Amino acid sequence: MAKSKKQGGLGFKDISTFNDALLAKLSWRILKNPSCLLARCLIGKYCKEEDFLSIQASKSSSYGWKEQLRPYGPAPKTLKDLKVSDLMLANSTDWDHKKIDTILPFHKQVILQIKPSICNAPDEMVWLKSASGVYTAKSGYKAQGETTITEEAPVPETNIDWLANVWKLKTSEKVKVFLWNSLHDALPVGKQSAIRNIPLTSRCPRCNEVESVAHVLFTCSYAKKVWTLAPLAWRFDPSPVITTRNGQETLRLIPSLHPTGVGPGTLSASICWDLWIFRNHLVFQKRDFTPEETLLKATREAREWTISQDQLPKPQSHANRIAQDPTLDPNRTCMYTDAAWNPESRCAGLAGPSSSHSAPDTSLTSPLMAETLALRSALNSALHRGINTLLIRSDSQNLINLVNAKGRHLEIASLLNDIYLISSLFADVKFKFIPRLDNSRADYVSKQALLMYQT
Repeated sequence: MAKSKKQGGLGFKDISTFNDALLAKLSWRILKNPSCLLARCLIGKYCKEEDFLSIQASKSSSYGWKEQLRPYGPAPKTLKDLKVSDLMLANSTDWDHKKIDTILPFHKQVILQIKPSICNAPDEMVWLKSASGVYTAKSGYKAQGETTITEEAPVPETNIDWLANVWKLKTSEKVKVFLWNSLHDALPVGKQSAIRNIPLTSRCPRCNEVESVAHVLFTCSYAKKVWTLAPLAWRFDPSPVITTRNGQETLRLIPSLHPTGVGPGTLSASICWDLWIFRNHLVFQKRDFTPEETLLKATREAREWTISQDQLPKPQSHANRIAQDPTLDPNRTCMYTDAAWNPESRCAGLAGPSSSHSAPDTSLTSPLMAETLALRSALNSALHRGINTLLIRSDSQNLINLVNAKGRHLEIASLLNDIYLISSLFADVKFKFIPRLDNSRADYVSKQALLMYQT
């Protein structure tokens, strides 16, 4: 149950793992904010003579402090003093391909995808498991959970899409939990009673066959009559259904007929729920219902739930409007930037700083990185030209929003640092998003640069 819903669990937190994630947050605070009161107290008590990353826990250290100092594996002796700068060309921030091939050949592609700063931005510690590079207890818990899963004994892979088959269905939460139990064969049917040596009959109370979860929901003669009467867009034949998973994956894709007023998967989930409820009525209360009554109740419940969801207040969404520029300042230089990225070759054509200039770049992990390189190139070129006031326009809304908010993004962290440093050297610089149609010339130039590089 401590696994995520995507992995087939219920998303409960493992207390021990979550405790480790919270303790790791203390370590992150000591590293990133050593001037805070908590960091000063811990460093003053435990790190008087050594650095936090090299200190060893003493026998008198508290449990919480010992948990901060878990050991890491040592580097090879010949490379223990190796620095990132040792993999670069002399007096440059460009990677030395020959050194990388000699020292770290298996990691060459990953290294080349890192774009070092051209402004000598200071080094900083980042957390690799979050997009912003900042440690959070949530990302730490997730990282520890991934490590635990790899260390555990492998379990048989079921290949069930838990989100699609259960958690994203448009139905009530109790029905979702019921479907989750049914896919895990965790319902108290006769077959499970026999496996656990519980002295109860393992036979179906309706047809006297061995009662499994798939039998109750699909292959029982009673269930077959219900599915035959169900107002689905096309007929569902439960006879060939072997497992609950087969039936669920088929039913969630079948839409309901128009008069029912419910979407795909909602009615079928409700029918499964009521098949189980009426089975329990028969077993424990000796009350039997006809297939028509079961279907009528399931349809009514599905429709009532759908109507109740439609009546809930929905958040108002305001259409994104592009702010119109005021009258352009004739003294302000305007530049257009764009990038064209090929996901197969991981190459990109960059357009900027002027609409007639283009340049290729390689080993790029995403179009966002390509757009950021084009923006940095435009800023750097404008600075060398002696431009003081600048307006840069780009059709990458994510990038423009990130730069205007002075945000962080792990993938392009060094590039953003360069952009912020170079921007501070201008008297005034602005970044504005424009639609692709208004950036057609830069778009054409970037695509031509990519095409020329590939050919």
